[in-house]
Amino acid sequence: MGKKDKIDPAEGAEVAPEYQAGVLAMARARMEASNADAEQGLAEAAAQTQRQRAAHAGLEEELAEVREDARDQYFFLQQQLDADFERIAALERRAVVDGVELDRAERHHKARLARSQASHEEAIRAQTRREEDARVALAAARKELSLPRPDDFVEEAEVEEAEPPPPVVEARKTSKWRAALVTP
Repeated sequence: MGKKDKIDPAEGAEVAPEYQAGVLAMARARMEASNADAEQGLAEAAAQTQRQRAAHAGLEEELAEVREDARDQYFFLQQQLDADFERIAALERRAVVDGVELDRAERHHKARLARSQASHEEAIRAQTRREEDARVALAAARKELSLPRPDDFVEEAEVEEAEPPPPVVEARKTSKWRAALVTP
């Protein structure tokens, strides 16, 4: 007999009455074994489900801790970022204030330098005018001194022209090698 000819009691084929009790016992034993296997599989599945739930609960706790740490880190980093932004804003304000003060000081110093240069140039012009006036006065004084005065003509007429006396020269030895002439 081939496979097709085999009768499976589970398919509900007709079985001879003497074999029916054995077939039923076998079917019952198979069913009980199957139920036992199913119960054992179910118990193993339940145990595995419990283990997975415990593992899942542990993972959820770990995830909650990680999320809490992440929130704390985010809060801390946000505070640092806010502080850095405040510091940057303060530095930018200080840079603007310093730039304005620098511009103001530069304009002040340029104006002061221009006033100083103008007063220096005015002082130079005044000194130049005084020097020119002094030169003119000196030239006039020299010219006046070089012209004969009217009273000089009178004295010259009365004075006979005489030769001036020669200067008295005294020779004195000042050193062994040189003699110096000294006029009294």
